[in-house]
Amino acid sequence: MSEFFSNGGRGEVYRISTENALRFPHADLHKIDRTPWQWHPFSVNFYAYKIANVLFPDNVISIHGYSQKRGVVGIFSSLADVPAEHALYSAHMVANPNSYFGAARKKLGCDCESCKKHHDFHKDLLAAASRLEHETTKAAGITLPFSDWSDYCLANSGHILFFEIEALDLGVLEAYLHGENPNSPRIQQATSFLTRLKSLAKPDPEIYPVVSRRIRLG
Repeated sequence: MSEFFSNGGRGEVYRISTENALRFPHADLHKIDRTPWQWHPFSVNFYAYKIANVLFPDNVISIHGYSQKRGVVGIFSSLADVPAEHALYSAHMVANPNSYFGAARKKLGCDCESCKKHHDFHKDLLAAASRLEHETTKAAGITLPFSDWSDYCLANSGHILFFEIEALDLGVLEAYLHGENPNSPRIQQATSFLTRLKSLAKPDPEIYPVVSRRIRLG
């Protein structure tokens, strides 16, 4: 069994095993996500994360691979270079029964000194996280979960780093990519990922009606 690292609202995070490290040599962590991905195959989420990371590498975590079996998804990612206490803070958060889409989905369920101190740190970080989405990623159709404080932290590089993205608007993303330099390697890579994503994003209209081509991820 791999070494336990942390947990979240939908699963647990472990340090990558020796076996999985051979498959994903650039990954450090293995998250077991137990969300029933009813809208689309998790491969859609995987390419959405790849797009977000290649466009905004300082602000979105690197995901290197995934596995999907019997409704359980394994996500292989880099270890975020953030304060060590964030893992404990995230693990001690609990589901918020009064949450709704667009509001904080988890709340602090612990009053230990470390968590209270890190919570105060996130209070000061919230405005900058919200501004990052509104002034940077939103133009590319990427919605960040800045209201869920367990999903991001201030990296030691000085950049706010998100471990999840909330949604991706394909129409806005396509317009963004068309307006950028087509010879840029990152734009070419993001466009390639988008092509793969579009071939997979075929949700059941009874479950997820496609109106704005906005894909909810988290």
